This record gives sequence, structure tokens and C-alpha cells, in this order.
Amino acid sequence: MKEEGVARKIGFSFHDKADLLKEVLEEYGDMFDIVQLELNYLDWEDPAIEAHKFYDLCVEHDLDVYVMEPLKRGVIVNPNDEIKKDFKEFNGEKSIASFAIRFCASLEHVKIVLSGMSNMADMLDNCDTYENFEPLSKEESEFLDKMAQKLADNLAVPCSECGYCVDACPEMIPIPEYFNLYNTSKNQPESNIYRLYFNKLCDEKVPADECTYCGTCLDYCTQKIDIPEELEKVVEHFQEGSAHTVKKPSFLIL
Repeated sequence: MKEEGVARKIGFSFHDKADLLKEVLEEYGDMFDIVQLELNYLDWEDPAIEAHKFYDLCVEHDLDVYVMEPLKRGVIVNPNDEIKKDFKEFNGEKSIASFAIRFCASLEHVKIVLSGMSNMADMLDNCDTYENFEPLSKEESEFLDKMAQKLADNLAVPCSECGYCVDACPEMIPIPEYFNLYNTSKNQPESNIYRLYFNKLCDEKVPADECTYCGTCLDYCTQKIDIPEELEKVVEHFQEGSAHTVKKPSFLIL
């Protein structure tokens, strides 16, 4: 296709372990130009995800890198209040998202950073980050290292909400939605998240406790999470907290 002028560059998106990427590039690296990777500063040094190793392999084979999930599906930009305060004190003029995007865009072999945006403010912030782009300074890099550790310490389940596990699940359990509520509950215990868990997901969708521990989802998780084990923790967490948080509805009989 390249010889015929149909394609200028050829690449692929990768969601597995670094050892497999190494094997693929050693065998077929010469025919590729691009690898699309999930990269962000939270996953960068995580041994379970191996993001740094992925990038280094692409550099070794002189391949361009296109970044997906620079904000880890919003996990990075929705931290607890303590982390938000840290960012504000470090530099209140720049958004949390802009730091995450600049982390990726500052890497030499990164050519494109894909970022999801849900409103006009997000888009304008991203445009401003690129139009006035500044590579991360050493001080900023060290700060993000600290924030990555704080985020990891406060994140109950490092789910990126890609949804591949749901497609593979025979029961069609909305796994990322449960993990999202679990993380929110852990970071914001005062929130009314328990009511949402029981009223919204368990009533309207497949309950988390219907997991059969078949393990089918494990092969599809890009974050290498032990999903059945974490789902069990989710169920226990919300059952234990429900007695103190979820109030039964009251009725007025006329």
C-alpha cells in the first residue's frame, strides 16, 4: 500500500505487555512507522502497565508514537481535593489536564496526543496548551512524579474505563462503571455515591455480584487488573457502607 501510494505511513495500536511489543517490533519493526500507545504520567513507571518500556521500544526502533489516554480516561483530571490543592499551589494558572498533555507531548518521539474533550472549555484549554506549547521543565517533571504517586496511592482500582472487559464479559457487567463509583467513594467518602450504586447500576444494569469468576475479562484488561477480585471488593465496600449511607425511602399515605 505504501509502494502504491495508498498509505503514507503504517502503524498499529497496542494493548498488551512490553515483551510482546518487543517480539513484534523485532520481527516486523521495519515495515511500521507508528505505534499508538496508552501513555500518561500516572502509568509511566507502573510495572503492571509498562508504559515507559513501550515508549523505549518505539524509540529503539525509531518509530513515531501516537498517544491515547493521556488523561487516563479522566482519572488524572478528577483527583481528590488534596491533589487539586497541590496543583493549584504549584501553578494555579495551568490546568491539571495541560500538565498531563505536556508530559506526553514533551517526549521526543511523540507526534500526536489524542485527548477526549467533553465541553468547549476542555477544547479551548487543549488548544491553548498546544498553541503556546512549552516542554516540561525538570521541576515540573519532578512535581508530576510526586502527583503520580499520590494518585496511585488514592486510586482503589487503576481502571482506564476502556470497556474492553465489558465486551468480553459473558454477563455484560458494566465493570468500568462500578470501578468508577468505587474510586469516587474511596476518594470522596462524603459523596452520595452509595445511592447511585444501588439505585442506578444494581437496579438498572447487571449487578456487580453476578460475576462468575470465569476470568474471561482478564485477557482484555489493558491495565492488567484482577477484575473478579476487585469486583468482589466493590460489592463488599458498598454493602458495608450501605447501612450507614443509603436511607430507605419514606412514604406519605393520604
